[in-house]
Amino acid sequence: MADKSRLRRKLREKRRNLPAFRQKLASQALTRRALAIIPGIDTASRIAFFIAADGETDLMPLIRKLRTRGASCYLPVLDDNYENRLEFALYTPGEKMTLNRFRIPEPHALGRQRHNYRKMDIIFMPTVGFDDQGRRLGMGGGFYDRTLSTIRLTHSRTPLLVAVAHDIQYTPQLPDEPWDIHPDITLTPARIIRRNS
Repeated sequence: MADKSRLRRKLREKRRNLPAFRQKLASQALTRRALAIIPGIDTASRIAFFIAADGETDLMPLIRKLRTRGASCYLPVLDDNYENRLEFALYTPGEKMTLNRFRIPEPHALGRQRHNYRKMDIIFMPTVGFDDQGRRLGMGGGFYDRTLSTIRLTHSRTPLLVAVAHDIQYTPQLPDEPWDIHPDITLTPARIIRRNS
């Protein structure tokens, strides 16, 4: 766990130190690649994203593109009923947001406006690090792992899980914990890693 914490700190610092123009180029490249590569993205009706923070890849250009194509876009919100789990709330760019207990902006959504992960066609996952086997290193809170934990019990991989990152977040091999939920695809401006499990 100490090694993972050190690795997180190192990768987050590298990501934060990317100059603004590199961040913008990465966002544009990732948008183009996502639209060209991700299966079903043109017909997906419900897609979950995240708001970029701490140097993460900005998905707002992709959100805007997909909204013009008729997709409903969602953002993660903390689940009121279960500790350290997420639900997904409908999001419109420019709408007023509220800050959760971690100071992360969330759409203001009540009960019926929130959905669990099974209602999503695609979920874009924030990523601190990734490796050649398609393993993902998250922020350490386990929110996505807990939220998606029942995905192991189903035979179909719906929704499609897509981790996004900058290329500098690559590490040759990440530890693999039994509770880790791995993305189906890891996408960066220059790489695509498809997981075969």
